[in-house]
Amino acid sequence: QLDLDTLAARTEGMTGADLGSLCERAAERSLEASLESGAVVPVTAEDLERSLKVTDHTASEWLSTARNYARYSNAAGQYDELVSFLKRTKQW
Repeated sequence: QLDLDTLAARTEGMTGADLGSLCERAAERSLEASLESGAVVPVTAEDLERSLKVTDHTASEWLSTARNYARYSNAAGQYDELVSFLKRTKQW
């Protein structure tokens, strides 16, 4: 059984594309197992766990760059919304 609360916590900060990649990798593992066994093998928590280990959080680099803009180039306040988001998500 999948613990979706734990999975959600572990994937915090992932983009939709990151999550899609994670799910595709997990599904590929169960598809291979299904083909080998001749029966449908559902995606398991173990499949997702293995996929998590090799799926990048691609938003981190972008957020790092955005944080620098917000810190050093926000004299006119154009990045105030971003600053608020970064503080709210404890990434400031």
